[in-house]
Amino acid sequence: MRGRPTRRFRRQSPRRLVPSRRRGPTSVRSRSLRVETLENRLLLSTYTVTNALDSGAGSLRWAVEQANASAGPDEIGFNIPGPGQHSIQALSALPEITGPVLLDGYTQPGAAPNNNPMEQGLNTVLKIELDGSLAGAGVDGLRISGGGTTIRGLAVNRFAGEGIALYSEDGNVVQGNFIGTDVSGTVALGNGRDGVDLDSSSFNWIGTNGDGLGDAGERNLISANGLDGCSIFQGRDNVIAGNFLGTDARGIVALGNQSYGVTVGGPSAQFNRVGTNGDGVADATEANLIS
Repeated sequence: MRGRPTRRFRRQSPRRLVPSRRRGPTSVRSRSLRVETLENRLLLSTYTVTNALDSGAGSLRWAVEQANASAGPDEIGFNIPGPGQHSIQALSALPEITGPVLLDGYTQPGAAPNNNPMEQGLNTVLKIELDGSLAGAGVDGLRISGGGTTIRGLAVNRFAGEGIALYSEDGNVVQGNFIGTDVSGTVALGNGRDGVDLDSSSFNWIGTNGDGLGDAGERNLISANGLDGCSIFQGRDNVIAGNFLGTDARGIVALGNQSYGVTVGGPSAQFNRVGTNGDGVADATEANLIS
């Protein structure tokens, strides 16, 4: 049962006679079962998006609602039938993500993260698009307040507000997305404000972590948005690394964000890193390409 302490039984040898070192009749020493209490553990719940409808069972809206109602970490995957890309057109704001979730567009059959080095551009294959053109005034694409959430493998475009908004809680990851373009990364379909907005949120990772494991696949394309590509306000220890900002997926054609590639502001915005940390490990991988 979810969340209930588990008891584990360790089986000992059955009762047996053990010779005593004392002289005289044989003595009996009994052994019994021992009970150990384990820590609380929550099972990962997985919700699968099976259609591109705005609402109802199997929709992205439904999956987020289910994850929000579930205790502990959850996963939202995709398995929408049919070839090609699937565009989910939101007709109103999607539910805010209030708990830790892995929202993974790469689970859709046919999708694949980039494996090119930066100088060759991105060969990312995305199959899931979030289209906010009908979502309404000021609406953000994905709004995350729960912390501990990972967003990957999505094209997020045409929302009137932020493409992805992280606020209040910390420790989120945004990797392998196209924010402000179509799924090919060549057509400008910008969001109205920032591509990724970090507001009073800290210890987030936008792009590659430079650990040598799939770093190329962690690059975001963040282009053609109405304000900044990435904006940090009042957050600390955030990292923006290894992304294409203001270009197309090839890194050749300018698809500029209307204000800046990256902005950092507010008196509490400290120890944030944009690009490489200069430690000699994966420095080239951690660099952003900004136009």
